[in-house]
Amino acid sequence: MSFNENLKQLRIDHHMTQDDLAKKLYVTRQTVSRWENGSRYPDLMMIKEISNVFDVSIDYLLKDDEFESYSEKSSLTENETIFSKIISALFLVTFVIAIIEIFVNSYYYSLTEVHTTINAISYFSRGIFIIIAGTALEGFLFVIKKKDTCFDAGFIGIMYFVYETLILYIQNSNHVTSGVLWLMLINILCGVSVGLYFFKRIEKLKYFIMTVGILLIGYKVITYIYTVSVLYNYSVTFNTTDVMTLTLISNLIHLLITLCCTSVLLIYTYILDKKRKLNQTLINK
Repeated sequence: MSFNENLKQLRIDHHMTQDDLAKKLYVTRQTVSRWENGSRYPDLMMIKEISNVFDVSIDYLLKDDEFESYSEKSSLTENETIFSKIISALFLVTFVIAIIEIFVNSYYYSLTEVHTTINAISYFSRGIFIIIAGTALEGFLFVIKKKDTCFDAGFIGIMYFVYETLILYIQNSNHVTSGVLWLMLINILCGVSVGLYFFKRIEKLKYFIMTVGILLIGYKVITYIYTVSVLYNYSVTFNTTDVMTLTLISNLIHLLITLCCTSVLLIYTYILDKKRKLNQTLINK
């Protein structure tokens, strides 16, 4: 039998109502009802609590071929509503900022004279933001529906580092130094690392991803402050005032999208690590 069928049968065998079980697990009756009809799944820690209540093993509750897929598709925790709200807000803000970036980016390049190749790359970067916006919106909807969103988070991370690589080339196209090439290579390496960690389960990469994420946030904040300082204190020459204003806005949006994408990546690196560790712990038991 599947988990929801086992749960219902165990509850009946122990002469318990859904309310009785809900009180023992500190959840609502509606939550127990969703578990039993298969529309929702408890998190793995809750599975452990259920096994304790009925004095059965986790293997008994979950079929052999059900356990691993279940652990990946279940939400991190059924009762961490505040955590879910933070994640959904991050996805939503990422979506909004990505949409704004598309329009600001388009208008900015329409006011500046750029090489045909650079213009083509800028169009490609806008396409990446459309993908990021769509993925963030899907992640937001999935969080609301209590579905797994790790794929969306990993994909957003990969697309962000692709975008960073393109931006580095656009900004330094007239003079691509070895330092710029190294930064581009690092961004590509980060994107590959995210893909390997999220989709190929190479666990050791979590330390690299989290370190890069924290350093990236600090670097982008310092860079933005420096850019604002240069523009206002040293009166850097621009074609028009509009371009100067747009440059500030574009840099601010770039900072915000970095904060959002990196925050999503860091949170989900932690979530996925916790899921996998818990999965392994329960298997060992």
